[in-house]
Amino acid sequence: MESLTELPKPVSEILNFHEVAIQRLALHIGEISLKDSVLRDHQHTAMEDIDLWIQEPATDGIKAGYIQMATGAGKTVTFIELIKALSDEEKKPPRTLILVNKINLLQQTLGDTEVGEKGFAEFAPEMEVSTYYEKNKDLEGDVVIMTYYSFIKAHEK
Repeated sequence: MESLTELPKPVSEILNFHEVAIQRLALHIGEISLKDSVLRDHQHTAMEDIDLWIQEPATDGIKAGYIQMATGAGKTVTFIELIKALSDEEKKPPRTLILVNKINLLQQTLGDTEVGEKGFAEFAPEMEVSTYYEKNKDLEGDVVIMTYYSFIKAHEK
């Protein structure tokens, strides 16, 4: 199992990913606007806003953000498209952490097509997704969905 307290990647590697991310995101946005997309208009606008945000320089070397949309507006689908846009040439997604406030939102984000929940199970079945919370502590996925509480507890150790 990986540790949440591992040292970050070298700055040069992070800066290189930032430059590549800008290129990949712009290309992906262009592609999804040309074809039938799962994104609705407001989600496509959010992707364009994210593209502009990524291009802005970081303040004091720190850059953080979040996506805020109403319930049912499609945050999960927007995240999935963002992760797909940032995936490498072999379609391997970047390591991604998604924080949610409750276990039911963790399960909803993960999705389960057998019970009609969408999430990653429907929109990105090819991605390796794991969960980290009180009953399951798996950090091995390319995408890890974690509760805020578990995140805080993991950092206190």
